[in-house]
Amino acid sequence: MIENCSEEQLDNEKTPKNRLLKYFLNIAIFMILIYLTFTILLRNEDLDELYRTIGSTKVQFILIGLLIMVVYYTLEAVNMRRTLRALGEKCTLLDAIKYALIGAFFSAITPAASGGQPMQIYFMHRDGIKVSTSTASLLLNLLSMQVVTITMEMVSVIFYKEYMDAGIITLFIVGVILNLSALSLIIIGMYSKKLSTTLVNFATKIVKFFKVKNYEKIKNNMEEALEKYNESAKYIRSNKKILSRQFIVAYIQHIAYYSVPFCVLHAFRLP
Repeated sequence: MIENCSEEQLDNEKTPKNRLLKYFLNIAIFMILIYLTFTILLRNEDLDELYRTIGSTKVQFILIGLLIMVVYYTLEAVNMRRTLRALGEKCTLLDAIKYALIGAFFSAITPAASGGQPMQIYFMHRDGIKVSTSTASLLLNLLSMQVVTITMEMVSVIFYKEYMDAGIITLFIVGVILNLSALSLIIIGMYSKKLSTTLVNFATKIVKFFKVKNYEKIKNNMEEALEKYNESAKYIRSNKKILSRQFIVAYIQHIAYYSVPFCVLHAFRLP
């Protein structure tokens, strides 16, 4: 427990030498994981054929695809920064890009992309951004993403219905149901103070059941965070300009994202 650590131990952890050691250790672990991943994936593959395929690609389309992904994460950071600053937090564009990339990385390595938002909240909190504010900002980002995704699904069905066979229709229906469910939960979370209060009360009961130390302090912190979150959500709901800009940028962002497969197809000279 941090409370049991001496000040000397905490100071030692913050020394430049220890930070540098931890940094290189993290890089080493990351490189080992990359090596193991590609070793497992490529162990039964013809590497010569793979090299020939890669060598025959159109490099310009790969570069365009990479540029599009830079645009995608930059636009996500723009939305995140706008919301955080509107809620009174200091956040530069570079900080917001860092949070966007953290979310992408941890979403990619955790089941069902469940680790992205929690890690973003953690790193924002480490940089001095309140959990209630970061949660409201990320929920708004998630809300705009769901709205854009559902809208683009509907538009795609209208213009490309001739490609909709039974299998694709089934996947389309399942996807719409899942996205609408997620959208409903986000809207309830942002607009229903009663539900968010119920969830916090449930969480405090769990903490009390397991007899966690400093229960009263934890409960007070949760209630304070809930109050601040509700204030942030209320401000966002009432500020139509933020919402409209959020959705416009989100549409551009996801049009860019869905353009990447086009670049990949052309890079490999596929029709």
